[in-house]
Amino acid sequence: GIRVVFSDHGLVPLTGYQGYQLEILRKLKTLRQQNMAHCDAVIAVSDFILESQSRVDTGGNVECIRIYNGADHMDLTIWQDGAVCGVNESRTSVAKIRQQKGKSRKFILNLGRWEENNYKNSSALYEIIPEIITYSPNVIVGILGTAQQISIPSTLEAYVAPLGFPSDDELQELMNEADLGLSVITERLEANLF
Repeated sequence: GIRVVFSDHGLVPLTGYQGYQLEILRKLKTLRQQNMAHCDAVIAVSDFILESQSRVDTGGNVECIRIYNGADHMDLTIWQDGAVCGVNESRTSVAKIRQQKGKSRKFILNLGRWEENNYKNSSALYEIIPEIITYSPNVIVGILGTAQQISIPSTLEAYVAPLGFPSDDELQELMNEADLGLSVITERLEANLF
């Protein structure tokens, strides 16, 4: 017969969702638990998904392996200039960051687009920035989102710069300018030094 191999990209945590979104996520979780045990193999795209979801949802009775996705979206130029909403804000933001760095400010890039009330937990960044300022007051934190979607606390306005939705080229420029990259998720803080 035909072997069934499931490509597992994982399921986001249910916290922070409500209404039809939560209903869909619950249904997907149920479908995973009902059907993945009948697969011949499961290929997870990360170690985290492999350990926290693939092996759990198969009941441990299915061969589960991890194979990273073979494409780096930065190399594929998926989000090119002109194809990205908010690209002009991003261009001016790169210039703003360079201007701030010219004033000897350290640039911290918040990695990942801004999303509140779900596993990305973006607004937790606002709890961390004051601690960073205590140790290094001459910083600017760039956030991937527009000024309209981000409610910056008045006490942090001088330290936070909305960067819009940069193209891949602009994002690469921002990453090259960054002294530190931060990713705030539900239960841990990840830091990446560029």
